[in-house]
Amino acid sequence: MQGAHTRGADVLIAVDVGTSGARASGFDVSGAPLDEVRRSYPTYLPAEGWAEQDARRWQSAALSALGALVRILGPRIGVRAVAVTGQCPSVVPLDRRDLPLGPGIIYRDNRATAEADWMREKFGDRELHELTGHVPAAFHVAAKVAWLRAHQPDVFAATRRFVQPTDYVALGLTGQATTDWSMAARRPCWICTPVAGRQSCSPPWVWTRPCCPPSFPPGASRGRSGRSSRAASGFRPASRSWRARATASPARSAPA
Repeated sequence: MQGAHTRGADVLIAVDVGTSGARASGFDVSGAPLDEVRRSYPTYLPAEGWAEQDARRWQSAALSALGALVRILGPRIGVRAVAVTGQCPSVVPLDRRDLPLGPGIIYRDNRATAEADWMREKFGDRELHELTGHVPAAFHVAAKVAWLRAHQPDVFAATRRFVQPTDYVALGLTGQATTDWSMAARRPCWICTPVAGRQSCSPPWVWTRPCCPPSFPPGASRGRSGRSSRAASGFRPASRSWRARATASPARSAPA
């Protein structure tokens, strides 16, 4: 996909951290497509019902695609904003240096069936749906985190935070750990409806300390690109004003 690259024009860039790879797409401010770069990565199926990816590739593939796109668009373009979206609910535990402690467990993974069933039995579908907009299922982040706590306690204990692919790429771009309401709602353990003014992501039935990034409205600024991300992706100094945004379309399940 290629369009006319206007020298000196403002452009918008969308980064999609998908299932088969990451892509960076450039658009002019009217929404017309300019160009696109893709970087692939594999999915591993180590056991029945399991689906994993190397979470490091989410970040490195996205930054590589982004850098290549910028080089294609040329040195005189002005990037107004970078938006990040991607697959969900997928999750990876990060250590205190924000490095993955294991593979990314993607949305196709259903190993946490017992943990999801336990959440539903303990709290009830209706109550959980009223609070979070979802009925827990094995592919949700909260169930996966509960599985890690039960089956990989050393990994769970060493985890500083759990992030989704979009969050991990935004972290690489800005150096700030954040998420948005759409992604947070896919856990489901985040109180996404206004219940006594609460919005929380620290459910005592899964973990006992805050382990998720702070949440912001979809489309809100997630920060500015950092020096390390510019070096990793080949950003030029003029890119310092870029802002990373993460958006996703919220989807809600209905109670049984």
